[in-house]
Amino acid sequence: MDKLDPELREQLKQPRRQVNVIVRLRSGAGDRSADFQALDCEIRRRFWLTRSYSITCTASKALKLSQLDWVDRVELDRTVKALDSKPAQPTRR
Repeated sequence: MDKLDPELREQLKQPRRQVNVIVRLRSGAGDRSADFQALDCEIRRRFWLTRSYSITCTASKALKLSQLDWVDRVELDRTVKALDSKPAQPTRR
């Protein structure tokens, strides 16, 4: 299985470009905050339930992360949109 999101792979062609990625860890990888900091990656958020980190780094570092044995997948940190784009209607009391 490819560890890199196909859309991210396209962005990695520019090694100095800053990218926001989600790094999913393999089961049993533990806390890797120190490893991300050693690679000079900015940790924006940690998602405990999914064993993932939201980080900002250069494209070349994202590629390097994808090659580490404790990394399961690296994908773009995209904007999430709700399926229903209509604003919620206020209820009257």
